This record gives sequence, structure tokens and C-alpha cells, in this order.
Amino acid sequence: MTSDKLPGLQRIVETRYMIQRRELSVLLAKEGALRAELMKLDEYARAPTSDDAGSMRAIGADVIWKSWVGRKKTQLNIQLARILAQKDHHLRQVRKAYGKVLVVSELSDRDKQKTRKRRSEAQLRAAIEMSVNKRFNSC
Repeated sequence: MTSDKLPGLQRIVETRYMIQRRELSVLLAKEGALRAELMKLDEYARAPTSDDAGSMRAIGADVIWKSWVGRKKTQLNIQLARILAQKDHHLRQVRKAYGKVLVVSELSDRDKQKTRKRRSEAQLRAAIEMSVNKRFNSC
């Protein structure tokens, strides 16, 4: 890898990492919303019934309500399972992308160190040459 290509590669790798993180954050938001809906549904199902619970039982509305709650919870849990599977996949991608960011950053740091070392060695050689030239010229 040539040092002139490292900055471009670093931008690409960091951009891909940010995209992966953004996609993961969207999934995390969806997961949170689904979990909140499930909790709200559980609260509604556990909430004490009103005074007309007897009349609801008499017409079968309580059975219909419990059936609807069960179906809705099943539907939400299926959606949550899909989101969790996607989240797992995206989490692996984010980790891989972050690893690439670390590697490219390390390569860039090493390249900068090599450049600094070459520059200081060149300055040292130039100083030595100037010193040697001054001695020979003064003789």
C-alpha cells in the first residue's frame, strides 16, 4: 500500500463504518419501539378491569380482548425476532468495519512515523554534510 493512497482508503473505511453504525442505530431504535409496545400491551393486559367487567364477560368481550392481546403479542414478538436477527448481522458488520478502521489507522500512523524518521535522517545527513564541507572548505 502506497502512502499516498492511505488517506483515501481511511476516508472510505471510516465512511463505511459510520454507515454501518447508522444502520445499526436504526435497528436499535426499532427494537426499542417494539419492546416498548410489548411492555405497554402487557400493562394493558394486566390492568384491572373496570366495573363493567361482568357485562364484558357476559357478552364474551373479555375473551375477544384476551385473544386480540395474544395475537398482537405474537405479531410483535415475530417482528422483534426479525429485528434481533438483523441486529446480530449488523453488529457483526459494525465490528468488522471498526476492525478495518483500526487497521487503516495503524497503517497510517506507521506511515507517518516512517515519513518523520526519513525526514529526520535526511536532515541529519544534511547537517553532517554541511559540517564536513565547512571543515574541508576551511582547510
